[in-house]
Amino acid sequence: SGSSTDTGALQVTDMKYSVPTAPNVVDLNGDGIADAIYFGDLGGQIFRADINNFASAKADLVKRVRLIAKLGESQSATTTNQRRFYEKPAVALFTDASGKKFATVAQGSGYRSRPLNTVTDENFFVVFDYDLPRADLLTAATSSLQDVVTKDNLVALDLNSTTVQTNGV
Repeated sequence: SGSSTDTGALQVTDMKYSVPTAPNVVDLNGDGIADAIYFGDLGGQIFRADINNFASAKADLVKRVRLIAKLGESQSATTTNQRRFYEKPAVALFTDASGKKFATVAQGSGYRSRPLNTVTDENFFVVFDYDLPRADLLTAATSSLQDVVTKDNLVALDLNSTTVQTNGV
């Protein structure tokens, strides 16, 4: 716990819910130093903290904490959307067929206090984050980053589909 004189150097207005998840620390270039940190919260949100390893002052170490996805009641305050994230998100880096790099952030929702709840529409989400590998990420204006992903932006993958079962995903 901090002293009564502690003040946050960075205020993030979207951080309104508890964060029970362990963070997933990402080292993009293999130098053993964190470049980004992903975490989820009890409002069904996923965040990325962009780390500036060249900062000369502690207050400048975190460039920004960016909301990258609103997938729970932070998107729409209904019981159907009471999705919560309790576990650490899985993050993997990929390059698509055109050579563009991106990160996938995978996160499963659940309501631990009410595991038999059938009202909330629980899901396993995979969000594509095209900003993480950007060479200019630490200097880019927040307005130039990709939009916040919502459940409405995602495509449902039907694993019972004959096409998916035959050809894979």
